[in-house]
Amino acid sequence: MSGSQQPPEDESQVCDYNPLFETLVEKTEEGTPERIIGMLAYADYKSAKCGWVKEFRAKRGMYPTRQDMQSFIDAYSQPITLKNLRAGAQTTLYEHAEFYTQDRISGIKEDLENDARAQQLATHHDSLKNVVNSHSGPWTAFWIGIGSNFVFTLVLFFLALFGRDQFRDLFEDKSSDNRAAKEVSDSSH
Repeated sequence: MSGSQQPPEDESQVCDYNPLFETLVEKTEEGTPERIIGMLAYADYKSAKCGWVKEFRAKRGMYPTRQDMQSFIDAYSQPITLKNLRAGAQTTLYEHAEFYTQDRISGIKEDLENDARAQQLATHHDSLKNVVNSHSGPWTAFWIGIGSNFVFTLVLFFLALFGRDQFRDLFEDKSSDNRAAKEVSDSSH
């Protein structure tokens, strides 16, 4: 057997070549949007082909022949059909890209808001910590205790000085005075 390949003698062994993948995908530059659009267009073509085969089987009760398949491929190889496949794929790509972009923008905004809140909390925490650290310690607590005891002692001193009755008069309800005056005026009539 020689190293070179020769076409098979029996035509039933010949592989049918479909040029649509080459036309839609391989003729585009890798890593470009056109390559992705070509891949999506080819996927749309394959989806249409599968649907066509199912419909063919449902109507005729058999698989398409090679000639039927070639007619389908030829129809999809027309420039207008290829253009429509690419246009549909481009729409799909851009719609998905827009959805993905909007989703990412929302996520980024949320992350930024959370980061800003965390930064604000950290700033407030540091500020409070500085205030507490600058005003705390055993001597601060000692002087606060002395001050509050002094105020309490003054209150007790004034209560004892003015007496219980005089202190009560300061806070007595004025409405009871009005009632007493009214009772006096009613009894004089």
